[in-house]
Amino acid sequence: MNQVLKLDLLAIAVHPDDVELGCAGTLLMEKRNGKKTGVVDLTRGELGTRGTP
Repeated sequence: MNQVLKLDLLAIAVHPDDVELGCAGTLLMEKRNGKKTGVVDLTRGELGTRGTP
């Protein structure tokens, strides 16, 4: 069964933690204002600075 998730604000980033570093404040503020927020990370972090996901 497919479920549709409706969001007011969706942040998309290439690497894990990019959203948190770039716009966490905005996401938190909007969540406090009653908005539904979500985050999509496009990779698992492979080839990161430490070499592991």
